[in-house]
Amino acid sequence: MVKFGEKISERTKAGWEGFYVDYETLKQMLYMIASAPPLEHAQGEYRFKKAVEAQLNQVNIFFDERLKKLEESLNPLFAKPQTLTKEGWNGTADERAQNVIELEEYAYLNYEAFRKILKKHDKMLEVAMLNSFMIDLDHNEASFWKKSRRLRACVDSVSALYERGGRYENLAVVSLAEPQAVNEMQDYSEGGVKKSFIRKNHKFWLPRHKLLHLLVKLAAHLPLYYFSNTAEDPMTTSVYLDNDASVMYAKRLRRDDGATLIRYRVYGANRPSQDGTCFVERKTHYEKVYGGTSKKERFQIQETDVDRSMEGEHATLLNAGKSDEQLQTEVAEEITAKQIRPFTTTRYRRTVFQIPTDDRLRISVDSSLTFTKEFHIENWKWYKHLGRIPSPDEQYEFPYAVLEVKLRDVELPEWFMSLVSENLVTEVPKFSKFLHSVVTFRRSQVPELPYWIEENPADFGFLFASAQAPEPSSPAGPSKNTFENNVKGPQNGGFFSRMFSRKYSRVGAQQSGGGRPVKLDPKAFMANERTFLNWNQQAITLCTFGVALLSIANRPGASLAGLMMVLIGILLLLYSQFQYIRRWMLLRSRSSGLQFMDAYGPVLLTVFLVLTFSLAVVFEAAPPTTGGNILNT
Repeated sequence: MVKFGEKISERTKAGWEGFYVDYETLKQMLYMIASAPPLEHAQGEYRFKKAVEAQLNQVNIFFDERLKKLEESLNPLFAKPQTLTKEGWNGTADERAQNVIELEEYAYLNYEAFRKILKKHDKMLEVAMLNSFMIDLDHNEASFWKKSRRLRACVDSVSALYERGGRYENLAVVSLAEPQAVNEMQDYSEGGVKKSFIRKNHKFWLPRHKLLHLLVKLAAHLPLYYFSNTAEDPMTTSVYLDNDASVMYAKRLRRDDGATLIRYRVYGANRPSQDGTCFVERKTHYEKVYGGTSKKERFQIQETDVDRSMEGEHATLLNAGKSDEQLQTEVAEEITAKQIRPFTTTRYRRTVFQIPTDDRLRISVDSSLTFTKEFHIENWKWYKHLGRIPSPDEQYEFPYAVLEVKLRDVELPEWFMSLVSENLVTEVPKFSKFLHSVVTFRRSQVPELPYWIEENPADFGFLFASAQAPEPSSPAGPSKNTFENNVKGPQNGGFFSRMFSRKYSRVGAQQSGGGRPVKLDPKAFMANERTFLNWNQQAITLCTFGVALLSIANRPGASLAGLMMVLIGILLLLYSQFQYIRRWMLLRSRSSGLQFMDAYGPVLLTVFLVLTFSLAVVFEAAPPTTGGNILNT
């Protein structure tokens, strides 16, 4: 693994040397303080803090200068549009897009440098400095990290430059040969047909520090799309309903045909308001008819009527049609029948890219995604107001931004696939904010975990702390008897089908003591490979010496020893392959540690080697042969 000091050196932009955090110098200061006598720690601690402040001041000044230069280079361009040709506009947009990427990278590297060095400081000196420093970095107006949020406005300017350069003219998407099914709902009140399209979705994660990098890449191919007159990304808040039995969660996780999800969604607000509006949405999953896609339907009400609606009563509809009245009745009946209530809330800022006159391809990027645990409270009991700093057990910040590609009768464009091949984004099929938010706060109540949690233990390992040992599902969807099927998985089917089966790779039945599922650590797979290679090395060494003895020996003992060493080496190669595959399967099934022990291999190897050399000594007393080795007599 590359050390962070080397990482920051490798990623330093040419010409910006000397303006990054001097991570190695700060680290050496810590080692000197830790090795100094205790009486000198206070003085060393003072020098370290002053050095950190000096580094922060340097980064703040440099970032502020570069950011102002970027902003000043963008503003005059729109004042004199006649000065540039289309090629000039596009070339300038490409340059400014690269500037945004470079500044985002600079801010992230320095943020990580401060975080890592202060984490090391707190651990080595047992003096808390990290939390207060990082909070100040997030909220201080003079902080480079706080100012880096202004880069988001530069993305809008870059998109405008591309538009001036005609980049978005004559844009087209590749249609499918056969259109997908569409569900039509007659809305006679509006004198026409309103369509609720069945879309195909592809979902991806991207690191939050690569957000602007991705946005300017998308802006080079699709225009930014705004749902309102403001250019600011609206805050989207969704309150999801479920009950203590997690019935909505279980059906959505299994992707049962007809499984529904009900949520109340507010746009552009951090809390409900007396004069605001709210959308009540129902998503229905169609596994059989539409091949695993969902249909979204919704109606609009006043936020002051939300409490009545959540109690199964009818609220006054806004801009209502005949289909909205029917939908409200069905939603009210489902709320009453299942006794569902506010369960979790998701909040995020959404950036959308789409051709204004063609919604067949829409790409949305949700950033600053947080999950909140809901419960009934006074006033706005359906929607928790977090005006204060929330505690960790009631709010969680998701470690990635979420990109979603929505397709209707079109294919994924080739330029987007290049982003995937560059590892800028990672596809996570069927990822659900609702499912993840429920697991985050109510993991002891859910019977199964989504598969992406098990595949990312470094990010979501804390979710394995459930006493009920929930079992991960697969992207294809777990069966209703998943737990029983997975327990029997290793005994059923052929060897290779068990070894490479996706279902078997996500078995969660095996547990360690106390019913806790074993954490899946990638290092364990590497340790298994190292053990396999070490055994092979010993086997090859034995075979090599054995062949050498057979070729040059002229005494029976040496010939016999050579022959036995070759045979033992071959057996050892086969045995190491068997053990490697066995342990690999145990790791994928998250079995307990005792099953990884090899109680026979080392003992049998020792016995065979002792027997070989003992026989060699016995035969050594025989007279030498004249025809070469014992195999030729």
